[in-house]
Amino acid sequence: MRRRRVTKFGSLLITGIVASAVAAGGASAAMWVALTSSPERPTVGEPAEVLIRTFATFGSDSLGEIINDGPVPAPSGFALVLWGVDYPFELVAQGPRGESLSIEVRRDHADASLYRGEVAFPSPGAWTLQLPQFAGSADTPAITLVVDVAEAAPPWGDIALLAVAAALGAVATAATIELLRRSRPSRDIRAR
Repeated sequence: MRRRRVTKFGSLLITGIVASAVAAGGASAAMWVALTSSPERPTVGEPAEVLIRTFATFGSDSLGEIINDGPVPAPSGFALVLWGVDYPFELVAQGPRGESLSIEVRRDHADASLYRGEVAFPSPGAWTLQLPQFAGSADTPAITLVVDVAEAAPPWGDIALLAVAAALGAVATAATIELLRRSRPSRDIRAR
């Protein structure tokens, strides 16, 4: 019984500390977004996965000294903390000839700070992915991907298929000739 009370009190204390930290940082917290693509260099017509990762930014007034050494660059004087947010992101890809693709993104079921989308680029060149809702801000989230032309499939596959077909045809022809040879009665002239 005593152990349950201590555990319950500890849980409430931790919840209170977290809530206080969030409330204290609320004045300087804002959403920060990172865009990534896999593969980093997509191929025309092949699907590429696009990820949007959401963060809250906290300034030094709420966290003290800040050292930015994470994989996602943060604005100077701020730290990034993963932040699950329900937001209707619009993701657009602008092509090298001015064409535009709308990419549907959906929130990941297992990670509230992650949105996933998929796109197959119709032409090669530099494609810029951006979030129009953030256009005009100093740090508009955008990435530029270089889309390559798909390499032609080597002809070995067709040649190998033809070689196997020819070999099977030769074996079938040889087997047919042997069966015909064995099925004919012998014509020995000396036996008469």
